[in-house]
Amino acid sequence: NKSYVMNNYWAKEIRFWLKPPYHSIEQGQPIVLSDEQKRHIIPSEKQHQRLRGAAGSGKTLVIAQRAANLASIGKKILIVTYNITLWHHIRDNISRARYNFSWEQFEFNHFHGFCKNYLYENNISFPDSELGDSNDYLDNKIPNLVIESMKENKNKKNRHYDAILIDEGQDYSKKYYEMLCMFLTDNDEIFLVADEKQNIYSRELSWLENMQGTKFKGRWRELKQSYRLPFAILRQANKFAEKFLPDVRLIPEPVQSGLFEPYVIWRNIDS
Repeated sequence: NKSYVMNNYWAKEIRFWLKPPYHSIEQGQPIVLSDEQKRHIIPSEKQHQRLRGAAGSGKTLVIAQRAANLASIGKKILIVTYNITLWHHIRDNISRARYNFSWEQFEFNHFHGFCKNYLYENNISFPDSELGDSNDYLDNKIPNLVIESMKENKNKKNRHYDAILIDEGQDYSKKYYEMLCMFLTDNDEIFLVADEKQNIYSRELSWLENMQGTKFKGRWRELKQSYRLPFAILRQANKFAEKFLPDVRLIPEPVQSGLFEPYVIWRNIDS
């Protein structure tokens, strides 16, 4: 409305091509899944489930196909990542699925982007950060503010979702999970995907293991086969894990090697 070079008509036309309102079967291409992966794509009403898998095991494909399944039966879905750009990759994979659905049924965001949007919509000032408290700011101040605001029934846009799909679950804390649960409808479905080997922020993940204070039940669902990493890389990674990471599960060797055969060199270098 305030632009001198863009008008509403152009914006509407461009938006249509960037984000078509409806996705039809004819637009999709089959996502080819293994039998192992197919077990995890079926929606599960009133269940909170955990799936873990090694790099290249197809976790993102499973999320995409499961999301398309949910949308095809009319569910409203939030897909949330930790990385600021990963949700674009998930959306691209959903667009491949051979299902009819409206794109309006999806919302994509990273965790703190979701928090920011919610606070802005409800005229709540974003909390100030102080020098040296970045971890506390991201992990506590922001989600706590959203939690307290939701307890006060502040939700102008009526943000509620039948299912919430979480990628990069190893980067999430229990508080993040508790906050997102406040946005669920009675359908109450959460699907969290994680790889503890990629825990680059050194999160405390015991809440995902003991499941106390959560609605997760039973053993982890698992994707055991990697379809991306070459044999030589896997063998070296597992040797390293055996020696230095005794609490981390080893990666099973894949049914087929990766796209290339690497040339492996060991070099001792300065930090």
